[in-house]
Amino acid sequence: MKNPIQKRKYYAIEIILKSPLSVSGGISEYTDSDVLRNGNGDYFIPGTSIAGALRNYLGQKKNQKSMMGFSDGNDGKMSSLYISDLYFTSEPVVSVRDGVELSEEKTVLNKFDMQIIETGAKGTIFIQCIEREQDVFPFDQEISCLIQAIQSGEIRFGANKNRGFGRLEVVSVSQIQFEAEEVDQWIAFQGHDHEAD
Repeated sequence: MKNPIQKRKYYAIEIILKSPLSVSGGISEYTDSDVLRNGNGDYFIPGTSIAGALRNYLGQKKNQKSMMGFSDGNDGKMSSLYISDLYFTSEPVVSVRDGVELSEEKTVLNKFDMQIIETGAKGTIFIQCIEREQDVFPFDQEISCLIQAIQSGEIRFGANKNRGFGRLEVVSVSQIQFEAEEVDQWIAFQGHDHEAD
């Protein structure tokens, strides 16, 4: 069954860290939990982690129909949202914090140290939204809801969120849209260096 694309929308959400960020890839070269870096040494938040936080906020299970895709037996749909990794536009300040693991009785089980990205680092989340003919999701409304939840701190990122980590402030949101027939403009746009490809 054909379900042609009707429009493509790109969102660029500029953010600034309002609290420290702890996002690790399981590497422990400098501390017990180093901040995630790519092969060039750039710090980032994986797009998959951002998508997971957004899906979690929406309360969507993987078999529940949503704009973020679903799989339910022989039924399913790819996600309509493609979320880039978030790279920081300025060199973030990375420091080391001590932490403790507590038992249910609140006694110390283990001590550890971890790298964190300090408050004030800036970056951009790029989201591409593909709307198809048979889609019934209120895309604009849901994306607006997600942006508001990031701004209010209801959506946080990384580890230690219950300790206040991972809060972002939305500085600005810009959007560009291409209708189905605007293929040439979309291809030209894709030729530039955009993160949400």
